[in-house]
Order: sequence, then C-alpha cells, then structure tokens
Amino acid sequence: MRYRISEEHPAVKAVLESAGPLLPQIRAMLRVIEETVPVQRIWLDTTEGKEVPRTGFVGEAPTEVVAVLEVMFRNNTSDSFI
Repeated sequence: MRYRISEEHPAVKAVLESAGPLLPQIRAMLRVIEETVPVQRIWLDTTEGKEVPRTGFVGEAPTEVVAVLEVMFRNNTSDSFI
C-alpha cells in the first residue's frame, strides 16, 4: 500500500500550476513527504490507544486557520473549491 499526495487537491494544484521553474523542487519535496511520513507509526500510535492524531486544524489558533484559508482562497480559481 502506498499513500500519495493528490495533485488534484485545489491547494496542491494551485501551487504546482504557479511553480514555474521551482516545479521540479516542489515535486521532489512532495515525494519526500510521501516517502517519509511515518504512516505505520501513526497507525500504531492510534491503535495502541495513545494520543489520537489531530486532524482538521484541531487545536490551532484561529489566526493560523484563517491564514491558511486566505492563501487557499486567493490562489484558487476553481468553482469546485468555492
């Protein structure tokens, strides 16, 4: 089994489309993330009853969430995102 970052996700797609000459470095960075995220460790920690992984910006300051959303909104022109 392999986990991949979806290049069709609106945020990822926007970055890839505007990357210009940095596209090879960004693709390499995404690949490194795909290859090094400790999926097995996350699964083990979750099933062993340890702390549940945070998702969906849980516990983040509202200003952090707004900053991310502003970037995504500004850089996305697709109707499916809105």
